[in-house]
Amino acid sequence: MRAQFAATILLASNVAVSNTNAAALRKSSSIVPRLEASEENNWFTRTLESILDWLRNNTPQAEQLTLCNGYAALCSRSYGNVTHIGSHNSYAVSTNPLSLSANQRIPVLDQLDRGVRLLQAQVHLQGTELRLCHTDLSYRLLPTRRWFSGRLLETIFTLILTNPDRVNIKTYFQPPFSDAGLESIIYTPPSGSTLRDSWPTLGALIDSGKRMVVFMDSEADTSQVEYILPQFDNMWETPYSITDANELQMCKVDRVNGSPSGKLYMINHSLNYRFLGTDIIVPDRNKASTTNSLDSIVKHANECAKLGEGRYPNFVLLDWVDCGTPFEALKTLNGL
Repeated sequence: MRAQFAATILLASNVAVSNTNAAALRKSSSIVPRLEASEENNWFTRTLESILDWLRNNTPQAEQLTLCNGYAALCSRSYGNVTHIGSHNSYAVSTNPLSLSANQRIPVLDQLDRGVRLLQAQVHLQGTELRLCHTDLSYRLLPTRRWFSGRLLETIFTLILTNPDRVNIKTYFQPPFSDAGLESIIYTPPSGSTLRDSWPTLGALIDSGKRMVVFMDSEADTSQVEYILPQFDNMWETPYSITDANELQMCKVDRVNGSPSGKLYMINHSLNYRFLGTDIIVPDRNKASTTNSLDSIVKHANECAKLGEGRYPNFVLLDWVDCGTPFEALKTLNGL
Protein backbone atom coordinates (compact mmCIF):
# COMPACT_ATOMS: atom_id res chain seq x y z
CA MET A 1 0.00 0.00 0.00
CA ARG A 2 1.53 3.23 -1.03
CA ALA A 3 2.41 5.91 1.52
CA GLN A 4 -0.26 8.55 1.98
CA PHE A 5 -0.04 12.25 2.61
CA ALA A 6 -2.92 14.38 3.87
CA ALA A 7 -2.88 17.87 2.43
CA THR A 8 -5.31 20.73 2.10
CA ILE A 9 -5.47 24.47 1.51
CA LEU A 10 -8.58 26.65 1.45
CA LEU A 11 -7.45 28.64 -1.50
CA ALA A 12 -6.52 25.51 -3.35
CA SER A 13 -7.77 23.30 -0.58
CA ASN A 14 -4.38 21.69 0.34
CA VAL A 15 -2.33 21.91 3.61
CA ALA A 16 0.92 20.09 4.27
CA VAL A 17 1.20 17.22 6.71
CA SER A 18 4.15 15.06 7.54
CA ASN A 19 4.97 11.98 5.50
CA THR A 20 3.30 9.05 7.26
CA ASN A 21 1.61 5.78 6.63
CA ALA A 22 -2.14 5.27 6.86
CA ALA A 23 -2.08 3.55 10.26
CA ALA A 24 -0.08 6.36 11.84
CA LEU A 25 -2.36 8.87 10.21
CA ARG A 26 -5.39 7.32 11.86
CA LYS A 27 -3.73 7.33 15.30
CA SER A 28 -2.00 10.68 15.29
CA SER A 29 -3.55 14.09 15.80
CA SER A 30 -0.28 16.02 15.80
CA ILE A 31 0.92 15.55 12.24
CA VAL A 32 0.19 19.11 11.12
CA PRO A 33 2.96 21.68 11.60
CA ARG A 34 2.17 24.48 14.02
CA LEU A 35 2.49 28.07 12.87
CA GLU A 36 3.97 30.77 15.02
CA ALA A 37 1.78 33.81 15.55
CA SER A 38 2.93 36.79 13.57
CA GLU A 39 1.62 40.31 13.32
CA GLU A 40 2.90 40.34 9.76
CA ASN A 41 0.56 37.57 8.52
CA ASN A 42 -1.84 38.93 5.93
CA TRP A 43 -5.39 37.74 5.19
CA PHE A 44 -4.12 35.16 2.72
CA THR A 45 -1.94 33.57 5.38
CA ARG A 46 -4.54 33.83 8.14
CA THR A 47 -6.94 31.86 5.95
CA LEU A 48 -4.40 29.05 5.73
CA GLU A 49 -3.77 29.21 9.47
CA SER A 50 -7.47 28.69 10.21
CA ILE A 51 -7.33 25.40 8.32
CA LEU A 52 -4.17 24.31 10.08
CA ASP A 53 -5.82 25.01 13.43
CA TRP A 54 -8.71 22.74 12.49
CA LEU A 55 -6.46 19.97 11.20
CA ARG A 56 -4.49 19.85 14.43
CA ASN A 57 -7.60 18.59 16.20
CA ASN A 58 -9.31 16.69 13.40
CA THR A 59 -7.10 14.07 11.80
CA PRO A 60 -8.61 12.75 8.55
CA GLN A 61 -9.36 9.05 8.30
CA ALA A 62 -7.41 6.94 5.83
CA GLU A 63 -10.27 5.68 3.68
CA GLN A 64 -10.00 5.54 -0.16
CA LEU A 65 -6.29 4.78 -0.44
CA THR A 66 -6.33 3.54 -4.03
CA LEU A 67 -8.16 6.46 -5.65
CA CYS A 68 -6.83 9.51 -7.44
CA ASN A 69 -9.27 12.42 -7.65
CA GLY A 70 -12.04 9.96 -6.95
CA TYR A 71 -11.20 7.27 -9.52
CA ALA A 72 -8.72 4.41 -9.45
CA ALA A 73 -8.36 4.57 -13.23
CA LEU A 74 -6.81 8.05 -13.00
CA CYS A 75 -3.88 6.99 -10.81
CA SER A 76 -1.84 5.73 -13.76
CA ARG A 77 -2.72 8.72 -15.91
CA SER A 78 -0.42 11.68 -16.35
CA TYR A 79 -1.52 14.99 -14.87
CA GLY A 80 -1.31 16.18 -18.47
CA ASN A 81 -3.75 13.47 -19.59
CA VAL A 82 -6.60 14.12 -17.14
CA THR A 83 -9.51 16.56 -17.37
CA HIS A 84 -10.39 18.57 -14.27
CA ILE A 85 -13.48 20.69 -13.63
CA GLY A 86 -12.51 24.18 -12.52
CA SER A 87 -14.34 26.97 -10.75
CA HIS A 88 -13.99 30.40 -12.36
CA ASN A 89 -13.56 33.11 -9.71
CA SER A 90 -14.20 30.39 -7.16
CA TYR A 91 -14.52 32.82 -4.25
CA ALA A 92 -16.98 35.13 -6.01
CA VAL A 93 -19.95 33.53 -4.29
CA SER A 94 -23.46 34.91 -3.88
CA THR A 95 -27.02 33.63 -4.11
CA ASN A 96 -28.30 37.17 -4.57
CA PRO A 97 -29.46 37.53 -8.21
CA LEU A 98 -28.66 41.25 -8.01
CA SER A 99 -25.00 40.53 -7.31
CA LEU A 100 -23.54 41.14 -10.75
CA SER A 101 -19.98 40.30 -9.71
CA ALA A 102 -20.73 36.74 -8.56
CA ASN A 103 -19.60 33.73 -10.58
CA GLN A 104 -20.64 30.97 -8.17
CA ARG A 105 -23.69 30.24 -6.00
CA ILE A 106 -22.15 27.79 -3.54
CA PRO A 107 -19.13 28.19 -1.22
CA VAL A 108 -15.74 26.81 -2.17
CA LEU A 109 -15.97 23.80 0.12
CA ASP A 110 -19.30 22.85 -1.44
CA GLN A 111 -17.70 23.20 -4.86
CA LEU A 112 -15.02 20.76 -3.77
CA ASP A 113 -17.68 18.41 -2.44
CA ARG A 114 -19.12 18.23 -5.94
CA GLY A 115 -15.78 17.37 -7.53
CA VAL A 116 -14.14 20.67 -8.48
CA ARG A 117 -10.37 20.15 -8.55
CA LEU A 118 -9.21 23.46 -10.03
CA LEU A 119 -9.82 26.67 -8.14
CA GLN A 120 -9.20 29.94 -9.94
CA ALA A 121 -9.03 33.14 -7.91
CA GLN A 122 -8.32 36.77 -8.66
CA VAL A 123 -6.03 38.34 -6.10
CA HIS A 124 -5.53 42.06 -5.51
CA LEU A 125 -3.17 43.98 -3.32
CA GLN A 126 -5.04 46.13 -0.81
CA GLY A 127 -2.57 48.10 1.24
CA THR A 128 -0.01 45.47 2.19
CA GLU A 129 -2.40 42.49 2.06
CA LEU A 130 -3.46 40.12 -0.68
CA ARG A 131 -7.23 39.89 -0.97
CA LEU A 132 -9.55 37.67 -2.96
CA CYS A 133 -11.89 39.78 -4.99
CA HIS A 134 -15.17 39.94 -6.90
CA THR A 135 -17.77 39.74 -4.15
CA ASP A 136 -18.41 40.93 -0.63
CA LEU A 137 -18.82 37.31 0.47
CA SER A 138 -15.31 36.36 -0.58
CA TYR A 139 -13.79 37.20 2.77
CA ARG A 140 -16.39 35.26 4.77
CA LEU A 141 -15.61 31.83 3.43
CA LEU A 142 -14.17 29.77 6.26
CA PRO A 143 -13.23 26.10 6.34
CA THR A 144 -15.89 23.64 7.48
CA ARG A 145 -15.26 20.24 8.99
CA ARG A 146 -17.19 18.00 6.67
CA TRP A 147 -15.07 18.41 3.52
CA PHE A 148 -11.85 17.52 5.26
CA SER A 149 -13.09 14.19 6.64
CA GLY A 150 -11.59 11.35 4.60
CA ARG A 151 -11.10 13.16 1.31
CA LEU A 152 -7.52 14.37 1.66
CA LEU A 153 -5.66 11.20 0.84
CA GLU A 154 -6.48 10.88 -2.83
CA THR A 155 -6.78 14.41 -4.14
CA ILE A 156 -4.65 16.54 -6.43
CA PHE A 157 -5.56 20.22 -6.65
CA THR A 158 -4.66 22.90 -9.13
CA LEU A 159 -4.68 26.56 -8.21
CA ILE A 160 -4.64 29.30 -10.83
CA LEU A 161 -4.07 32.77 -9.43
CA THR A 162 -4.62 35.88 -11.48
CA ASN A 163 -2.39 38.80 -10.60
CA PRO A 164 -3.95 41.84 -12.30
CA ASP A 165 -1.99 44.27 -10.14
CA ARG A 166 1.20 42.59 -11.36
CA VAL A 167 2.71 42.54 -7.89
CA ASN A 168 6.03 40.89 -7.20
CA ILE A 169 5.49 37.22 -6.35
CA LYS A 170 8.52 36.84 -4.10
CA THR A 171 7.51 39.85 -2.02
CA TYR A 172 3.78 39.21 -1.77
CA PHE A 173 2.88 35.64 -2.79
CA GLN A 174 5.71 33.51 -1.46
CA PRO A 175 5.39 34.57 2.21
CA PRO A 176 1.81 33.27 2.68
CA PHE A 177 2.70 29.87 1.20
CA SER A 178 5.89 29.72 3.26
CA ASP A 179 4.25 30.88 6.49
CA ALA A 180 1.55 28.25 6.11
CA GLY A 181 4.08 25.47 5.58
CA LEU A 182 2.78 24.67 2.13
CA GLU A 183 5.90 24.87 0.02
CA SER A 184 6.83 21.25 0.66
CA ILE A 185 3.61 19.91 -0.91
CA ILE A 186 3.53 22.01 -4.09
CA TYR A 187 4.89 20.19 -7.13
CA THR A 188 7.84 21.87 -8.82
CA PRO A 189 8.60 20.51 -12.31
CA PRO A 190 12.19 20.34 -13.56
CA SER A 191 11.45 23.29 -15.83
CA GLY A 192 9.19 26.32 -15.54
CA SER A 193 7.67 25.27 -18.85
CA THR A 194 6.53 21.64 -18.96
CA LEU A 195 4.88 19.96 -21.91
CA ARG A 196 1.69 17.98 -21.37
CA ASP A 197 3.30 14.55 -21.70
CA SER A 198 6.14 15.35 -19.29
CA TRP A 199 4.00 15.61 -16.15
CA PRO A 200 4.01 12.80 -13.55
CA THR A 201 1.01 10.55 -13.04
CA LEU A 202 -1.56 11.45 -10.41
CA GLY A 203 -0.49 8.38 -8.45
CA ALA A 204 3.14 9.47 -8.48
CA LEU A 205 2.21 12.95 -7.29
CA ILE A 206 0.15 11.51 -4.45
CA ASP A 207 2.91 9.09 -3.45
CA SER A 208 5.46 11.91 -3.38
CA GLY A 209 3.22 14.12 -1.24
CA LYS A 210 3.09 16.79 -3.93
CA ARG A 211 -0.65 17.45 -3.88
CA MET A 212 -0.86 20.92 -5.40
CA VAL A 213 0.10 22.56 -8.68
CA VAL A 214 0.12 26.37 -8.77
CA PHE A 215 -0.03 28.60 -11.84
CA MET A 216 -0.13 32.39 -12.15
CA ASP A 217 -1.16 34.39 -15.20
CA SER A 218 1.33 37.25 -14.89
CA GLU A 219 4.61 38.01 -13.13
CA ALA A 220 5.35 34.35 -12.37
CA ASP A 221 9.11 33.86 -12.36
CA THR A 222 10.47 30.46 -11.33
CA SER A 223 13.89 32.00 -10.70
CA GLN A 224 12.23 33.85 -7.80
CA VAL A 225 9.58 31.35 -6.65
CA GLU A 226 10.14 27.99 -8.29
CA TYR A 227 6.73 26.45 -7.59
CA ILE A 228 4.54 29.30 -8.93
CA LEU A 229 4.48 28.41 -12.61
CA PRO A 230 3.88 30.82 -15.49
CA GLN A 231 0.42 29.85 -16.68
CA PHE A 232 0.82 30.64 -20.34
CA ASP A 233 4.27 29.09 -20.63
CA ASN A 234 2.57 25.83 -19.65
CA MET A 235 -0.90 26.03 -21.15
CA TRP A 236 -3.08 27.77 -23.66
CA GLU A 237 -6.65 28.79 -23.13
CA THR A 238 -9.71 29.68 -25.16
CA PRO A 239 -11.35 33.15 -25.22
CA TYR A 240 -13.28 34.30 -22.18
CA SER A 241 -16.16 36.78 -21.63
CA ILE A 242 -18.18 35.04 -24.36
CA THR A 243 -21.69 36.48 -24.84
CA ASP A 244 -22.85 34.37 -27.81
CA ALA A 245 -23.85 30.77 -27.05
CA ASN A 246 -22.92 29.71 -30.60
CA GLU A 247 -19.42 31.11 -30.16
CA LEU A 248 -19.09 29.07 -26.98
CA GLN A 249 -19.15 25.91 -29.10
CA MET A 250 -16.25 27.12 -31.23
CA CYS A 251 -12.61 26.84 -30.31
CA LYS A 252 -9.54 28.95 -30.86
CA VAL A 253 -6.30 29.60 -29.04
CA ASP A 254 -6.54 32.88 -27.17
CA ARG A 255 -3.73 33.30 -24.64
CA VAL A 256 -0.42 31.43 -24.74
CA ASN A 257 3.29 32.21 -24.73
CA GLY A 258 4.95 30.73 -27.79
CA SER A 259 3.50 27.75 -29.58
CA PRO A 260 0.47 25.96 -28.10
CA SER A 261 1.73 22.63 -29.43
CA GLY A 262 2.14 19.98 -26.74
CA LYS A 263 0.98 22.23 -23.91
CA LEU A 264 -1.77 21.72 -21.37
CA TYR A 265 -4.91 23.64 -22.21
CA MET A 266 -8.01 25.07 -20.58
CA ILE A 267 -11.38 25.90 -22.08
CA ASN A 268 -13.25 28.87 -20.66
CA HIS A 269 -16.74 27.44 -20.82
CA SER A 270 -18.94 30.18 -19.44
CA LEU A 271 -21.63 32.37 -20.97
CA ASN A 272 -22.16 36.04 -20.20
CA TYR A 273 -24.48 38.86 -21.20
CA ARG A 274 -24.14 42.60 -21.59
CA PHE A 275 -25.77 44.37 -18.68
CA LEU A 276 -28.53 46.69 -19.96
CA GLY A 277 -26.86 46.68 -23.35
CA THR A 278 -23.67 48.24 -22.01
CA ASP A 279 -20.10 46.97 -22.25
CA ILE A 280 -20.38 45.54 -18.73
CA ILE A 281 -20.09 41.75 -19.01
CA VAL A 282 -22.09 39.78 -16.43
CA PRO A 283 -22.11 35.97 -15.90
CA ASP A 284 -25.41 34.53 -17.14
CA ARG A 285 -26.72 32.43 -14.27
CA ASN A 286 -30.13 31.96 -15.92
CA LYS A 287 -28.59 29.91 -18.73
CA ALA A 288 -26.08 28.07 -16.54
CA SER A 289 -27.87 24.72 -16.63
CA THR A 290 -27.69 24.67 -20.42
CA THR A 291 -24.17 26.07 -20.58
CA ASN A 292 -22.91 23.48 -18.08
CA SER A 293 -24.76 20.56 -19.61
CA LEU A 294 -23.03 17.38 -20.70
CA ASP A 295 -23.87 18.14 -24.33
CA SER A 296 -22.56 21.72 -24.30
CA ILE A 297 -19.29 20.92 -22.52
CA VAL A 298 -18.51 17.85 -24.64
CA LYS A 299 -19.26 19.72 -27.88
CA HIS A 300 -16.85 22.47 -26.87
CA ALA A 301 -14.23 19.92 -25.82
CA ASN A 302 -14.56 18.03 -29.11
CA GLU A 303 -13.95 21.22 -31.07
CA CYS A 304 -10.91 22.04 -28.99
CA ALA A 305 -9.50 18.53 -29.32
CA LYS A 306 -8.89 19.41 -32.96
CA LEU A 307 -6.43 22.06 -31.76
CA GLY A 308 -5.12 19.98 -28.88
CA GLU A 309 -3.54 17.17 -30.90
CA GLY A 310 -6.64 15.03 -30.37
CA ARG A 311 -6.60 15.45 -26.59
CA TYR A 312 -9.47 16.73 -24.50
CA PRO A 313 -8.86 19.83 -22.36
CA ASN A 314 -7.02 19.47 -19.08
CA PHE A 315 -9.24 22.06 -17.45
CA VAL A 316 -12.87 23.06 -18.03
CA LEU A 317 -13.39 26.39 -16.27
CA LEU A 318 -17.02 27.07 -15.34
CA ASP A 319 -19.26 29.62 -13.69
CA TRP A 320 -22.07 28.21 -11.50
CA VAL A 321 -20.46 24.79 -11.00
CA ASP A 322 -23.54 23.52 -9.17
CA CYS A 323 -25.70 23.95 -12.28
CA GLY A 324 -26.06 21.52 -15.18
CA THR A 325 -24.20 18.23 -15.44
CA PRO A 326 -20.50 19.16 -15.50
CA PHE A 327 -19.37 16.08 -13.60
CA GLU A 328 -21.09 13.79 -16.06
CA ALA A 329 -19.08 15.63 -18.71
CA LEU A 330 -15.96 15.09 -16.58
CA LYS A 331 -16.49 11.34 -16.63
CA THR A 332 -17.05 11.38 -20.38
CA LEU A 333 -13.92 13.42 -21.08
CA ASN A 334 -11.84 11.17 -18.83
CA GLY A 335 -13.28 8.00 -20.39
CA LEU A 336 -14.69 6.81 -17.06
